[in-house]
Amino acid sequence: MNFDHRPFPPTSALSTVPPRVSAPSQPPAADRTLLVDRRKAARVLAVSPGTIDNLRLRGELPSIKIGSRRLYAIADLEQFIAARKEIAK
Repeated sequence: MNFDHRPFPPTSALSTVPPRVSAPSQPPAADRTLLVDRRKAARVLAVSPGTIDNLRLRGELPSIKIGSRRLYAIADLEQFIAARKEIAK
């Protein structure tokens, strides 16, 4: 009797399997959060929610109003950070 009818290839065939590709550094766009409320925006920028309001009212930080909620795009927060980066001299 031949009992070598396994659903998997023999281990010698496994050596030809290519290595796994590493996962992307960012989640797919469908899984990535695009908008956050002012509390989360404040956490991203490490400031208070009141500072987020002040930045918005001065026109320094764009926001989106959906219904009664005011939201902030993660991309805008990232741009806000990038515009204020300094290189120490």
